Amino acid sequence: MDAMTATQWFPFSDGLLAGSLPLLAAVLAALLLWALLRYRRLEHRLQGLSREMGSASRSLRNADRDLRTLFDQSAIAVVLLDSRTNAALYANETALAAFGVRSEEQLTAEVLQKPDAWADAPYGLMDFEEYLHRTVRSGLQKFEWRLEPQGRRPVWLDSSLSMISYKGAQALMFTGVNVTARKHAEVADRFRHQAMTSMASDKGLHVALDHLANMAESRLPGARCGVMVHDVEAGCLRW
Repeated sequence: MDAMTATQWFPFSDGLLAGSLPLLAAVLAALLLWALLRYRRLEHRLQGLSREMGSASRSLRNADRDLRTLFDQSAIAVVLLDSRTNAALYANETALAAFGVRSEEQLTAEVLQKPDAWADAPYGLMDFEEYLHRTVRSGLQKFEWRLEPQGRRPVWLDSSLSMISYKGAQALMFTGVNVTARKHAEVADRFRHQAMTSMASDKGLHVALDHLANMAESRLPGARCGVMVHDVEAGCLRW
């Protein structure tokens, strides 16, 4: 009985296996074809993504280049700062002249990292860094700023700080419009008003003349001004 069963089983198994081979081959071929098609679709998708990334990268580089070109031609001082280290990433010629330096590296080393290069509070380096921190935390900041480049007259800037995307990362953008002439005019107007008030209130000629001398000095940085009056009785000039 066992021998007969075995004799009947094995032929049946061989026949079943032989009949299944074409089906298995067809299934394997279908799977291989599906895998090949999927691989090609993924390859095309990867190539498309690579092209998109390349295009985006070129667009970003072009945008950065266009941004620099725009800033280079601007009469407004523009400085882009690293949002983590506060180092100068870019500064246009107007900004370099305002800070009294010739390059971004010099701006970083001799100004942005050197407290002695700044004016006293509230226009010191720590005050400026506080504006940077506020910008990172809460966004746009607007303020007036006073620079004192070494060996040069002070410069007043109507300034702002904001966040900007630069070379694929976040940066701080400082802009400043030179309002030095306006500030000097305001100081001169104040002394002129004080001189007129002194004359109207009969405080004495010397008080009014002191205000006029101060007004002249505000218009002529570095000058020391005095006034001489004609002494009619003595027939001479005196201070």
